[in-house]
Amino acid sequence: MAEWFHNPLTLFGEAHNLEKLRKVLFGFRMGVKHAYGMKYFGGLMAGIRFQSPSDVEEFLSKKNYWGIWFKDFKEGNTMEGVFDRIAWLKIVGLPVNLWNEETLSRIANEFDKVIEPVEILPSIQDLSLGNIYNLTENKKKINDELLVEIN
Repeated sequence: MAEWFHNPLTLFGEAHNLEKLRKVLFGFRMGVKHAYGMKYFGGLMAGIRFQSPSDVEEFLSKKNYWGIWFKDFKEGNTMEGVFDRIAWLKIVGLPVNLWNEETLSRIANEFDKVIEPVEILPSIQDLSLGNIYNLTENKKKINDELLVEIN
């Protein structure tokens, strides 16, 4: 894996969101015949390794193609290899009258950056718990409690 870092033939890109990351990792076709492949590195980051500097330049010139999935790319020789991770926040014990997108978003924002918008679908049948995706630098399990006060 060391050859991916500190290497100008590697590009690291941050996906726009979790849904785009899911799609790119399973359905992305680079359209560049000289690419070694793609790897997921944590958080919203993925890396692409190329065979030559001209392949890197060609790929970067096609932002109208890769911009669907990624915000931008950085060269591997500028990356240190420490990435955020995606954490699922499990919310339990919230009174049903507080089970709404605003309350869930406020809770989630107490724990780093929300990367998947909180959406309560009409089809949800179990309001006893919910999951929210957050992006965090914390590498340990998040096992915190948050007191929710009712005005």
